Amino acid sequence: DPIAARHLRELVSGELNRKEGKTILLATHNMIEAEELCTRIAILHRSKIRRMGTLPEVRAWARRREHYVIEVSGLNGAFVLMEFEGGRVEEVGDAGLPSGKAPHPATQTLRAELEPGGAALTHVLKDLVSRSAVIVSCTRHEASLQEIFDMTVGEEKPS
Repeated sequence: DPIAARHLRELVSGELNRKEGKTILLATHNMIEAEELCTRIAILHRSKIRRMGTLPEVRAWARRREHYVIEVSGLNGAFVLMEFEGGRVEEVGDAGLPSGKAPHPATQTLRAELEPGGAALTHVLKDLVSRSAVIVSCTRHEASLQEIFDMTVGEEKPS
């Protein structure tokens, strides 16, 4: 129930935490709720804490790589995958885009996972332009808590 959930979030963050100064321990599978309510996050998997810290600290761990969505025109479907020492760029369909980002019909959408600092992004953009691509947009994508959880759990080798 969205209305009851909003009231519960308001009670926890407004009344109990801010006004009364109480610490709340919240166990949830709802990552959006955790992002909204929690000042410290612990990601548990198989009964062990895998990541812990403030939301900015947990997000900083995920920034080992920078993620971009690049929309280009002019490649006429000629781009599928680029891998190099500084990262990886691949073409994606609508399903691989952050929600609410619909590509323009005459463009291709690429997802880049790159080393931080800008040099890898510069390399990718120069390469695309050298292929006569027109860069329609380039958006940095901040990982959601759900994506960070998936990256954290994905590091483990199945036993």
